[in-house]
Formats: sequence, C-alpha cells, structure tokens
Amino acid sequence: KGIIQVLIPAVCLLAAAVVLFSKYRVRNRDRREEYPAVSVPEALRVLTHSNDTEKRKLAAEALCGIMYGEVTIIEELLDEVMRTHAEYCPARADGLTLLDIALEDMLQGSISAARLLLLCTEHDSEWPDEDEWNSFVQAVIVALRATSSSKRHRIAELANAGDSSNLAHAAAILTKRMHHERVTIPEGLFDKKQESCLPDVLPFNTRFCCAECGENLRADLPIEKLRCEICKNVAYCSQKHANVDQERHAFWCCSHIGAPSSSSQSST
Repeated sequence: KGIIQVLIPAVCLLAAAVVLFSKYRVRNRDRREEYPAVSVPEALRVLTHSNDTEKRKLAAEALCGIMYGEVTIIEELLDEVMRTHAEYCPARADGLTLLDIALEDMLQGSISAARLLLLCTEHDSEWPDEDEWNSFVQAVIVALRATSSSKRHRIAELANAGDSSNLAHAAAILTKRMHHERVTIPEGLFDKKQESCLPDVLPFNTRFCCAECGENLRADLPIEKLRCEICKNVAYCSQKHANVDQERHAFWCCSHIGAPSSSSQSST
C-alpha cells in the first residue's frame, strides 16, 4: 500500500510532464511551419524592399543561419547592395541600400539586423586578407562606411551609451570594424534558442533554378514567362510548379519600393 501511495503521484507527475513536453514540441513545430522556406534572392529582396519589419527580421535570421564562411551568400549580399544585377535588385527611389535598412533596423532595436551586420563583417583570422571571404568582408565594411554619416553617428552613440545590452555590444563591435579594427563576436552575444523556429533556406538560387524542384533551368525553356513578374527573383521549370509554389513565394514576394516611372526609366 505504501509503495502504491508513492507510485501514483510519481506516475501522475510523469504523465503531466509528457503532456507538457508534447505541447511544447507541437507549439515549436507549428511556429516553424508558420514560416515557409525562403531562397537567398528572396531574402535579400525582402531586406531591401519590404516594409514589413517582421519579415525583414525573419529574412535576416534565415541568412544568418547560413552566412558565415559562405562566400556565395556574402557575394550575393554585396551584389544586392551594389545593384550589380539591376534586373533582380533594382534601386529604391530613396537611394537606400540593404545596409542602410539594416542599420536603421538595428537602431530601432532589431537584434536580427545587428547579427546580420556583424556576421557579414566578421574577418576570418585563419585565412589571409586576400582570401575570398575576407575580401568580401572588407568590401562590406567599405560599403557600410559609405552609408549616411548620421546613421553611423547614431550607431556610435548607441555603442557609447553605457548600455550593457547585447545591442549596444553589437553597435560597439560594428563601430570598431568600420574604423578598421578587427573585433570578433564574443560567444553568447546572440541567443540561438529560437533558431529552430526560423524559416529554412532553399539550397539553390531561385533566379536560375526552379523554385519548386531546384532543377537548373535550361536555355530552351521560356524562363521569363515562368518568372515572377513582381520580384523577378524566382523562376520555374513549368507552370505546374509555379502553381504549386505560389503560396510559399507569395509570403516573401515584395514589389519594388518606389519603382521609377516608365518615363524616368527611359530617360536613363
């Protein structure tokens, strides 16, 4: 009888723990499934052209998860900033770039923007300055120094405010890097507990691969007819796959903010 009296409460506690854990897993699974996968071109366009701060946060965190050491990603980010491929990354009417937007988001309290800026300015000390990653890092820093002086001044003010927050620490690191100091990101600066809730990143470039199946698009396919007319950053191998991917892409697709009129385009 005594053993039963001890076992019953223990079994009840175990059952309650199992129920709570199940609810936790379902909640986290549902949060992850709330956000569809995103391609790098889609994420970069969101960071430059979307007015939705929550989507910019998600896009930044998605890229942060695959950024460090990935030369292709930082190169594409620079292409977006420099508008190397204007057909995919047109200029904003106000002249702001992805880096301008990220700096402003950081000033407004976005840890995601701060993390993205620090990761793409993180020098890899294990490789020489001429290394491809380090060369792109230096190019990003140069581009940051070309952003508005008022934003850079506000970042420096945030760094010197005496605040012990992670955002202030990030601002201090970024300010030093813009002054050519090589400062590493301290371990634990950013909380990684929520990474499981972030959108997955598609493992192919949706400008040149079908956004649904990942197949390389052949030259003989009518790609432009099967490319998103709004953002130009996703294409498909067939109309069927375009229809299947419609809901996913619609979440990330955003129009060109302040697109120049046809008359202004023809005058350039």
